[in-house]
Amino acid sequence: MVIPPFLLERIVSVDEQKGVIYYTVVNPGLFTYQVHSHLGKVTFRKITDNDDDDDMIEMIWEVEIRPLSNFESFVQFFTSGIISTLARNFKCHLEEPGAMVSVKPPRGGGGDGAKTFGEIPKSSWLGGVLRAHMMDDRSTLEQTISLFQPWTWGRCTDDEGEGEEWSRGFLQEIDEN
Repeated sequence: MVIPPFLLERIVSVDEQKGVIYYTVVNPGLFTYQVHSHLGKVTFRKITDNDDDDDMIEMIWEVEIRPLSNFESFVQFFTSGIISTLARNFKCHLEEPGAMVSVKPPRGGGGDGAKTFGEIPKSSWLGGVLRAHMMDDRSTLEQTISLFQPWTWGRCTDDEGEGEEWSRGFLQEIDEN
């Protein structure tokens, strides 16, 4: 499932040497993504840890947007939710390639030996939601309140160095070389 399903994006350029991808939203507007313009930049950088022989890859996702008038707060909230969801899904995909989540009856419906209806990728938004639900040990009241906070579904806490920052800056120009 593509999140969000109504938004169309186009890759503007890819620089494999620098590990940079630029993309843009093709159909911004009042009923899709409330911006005049959008330019996204995803950078992948190799990080070498001196204490460990394993190299890591850091993903930095930057977005330059011009929200429509009176939509600034909503666009920031929406953009933050989408990017954090996609980044978490990608991280899950890399950490557990091919991991699946079983779709079973609701809790108490068949016990531990309940028949599985099917499986979906854990790295998808729905897979993250189902996995979080299965691991959720909160009270029924807390879970019910959570139904009205869909931006938190499938969320876990960010690891050190993860999260978001907002500024009023601009992305650097795309190199033509």
